[in-house]
Amino acid sequence: MNGIKIFISAKESDLFSKIVKEKDFTVLKPFKDSVERTIAQIEESDALIFDYSEDVVDSLLQIIKGVELKRQILILIPESNAKGVNPFLKNLDKKLVEIKLYSEENLKSQISKYIKDLAEKLGLQRYNVVLGHKHKKYLDWASQIHGSSRSEIIRYALDYLISADQGYKAEE
Repeated sequence: MNGIKIFISAKESDLFSKIVKEKDFTVLKPFKDSVERTIAQIEESDALIFDYSEDVVDSLLQIIKGVELKRQILILIPESNAKGVNPFLKNLDKKLVEIKLYSEENLKSQISKYIKDLAEKLGLQRYNVVLGHKHKKYLDWASQIHGSSRSEIIRYALDYLISADQGYKAEE
């Protein structure tokens, strides 16, 4: 499927995942029992979001891998830990890494703003489509069954049509 995939490493990963899924993006998470599978998730992702509430070696290694792969990265640090920010994080490539302080009150807005900016950087545009009941019903069903967003399903269908349309291919 097409669509943005965001790797999330957070203590409260369900909360972070819920916010990301509301924006129609796919969530990838680390595997506690497998470094190789976690690296594969990072490699598959388009961006990474970290809750850096503790200075954890696993998170640092995941961030380094993300930078090495030139992924966009958001590091969220609780306002209560602002003074204890690892100096290493402050020296990462500013074009790839954003460090933001958050509180319970602004966590959702911090992630939402980052995702909106990320979508613009990656060239996604919102497009309103009027669908019939049959189409909406299918999209709702397919998103539940396949675990994909409705937007991803529509993009997948369009990619299929594009690949099969000889006239369009001739124009490219």
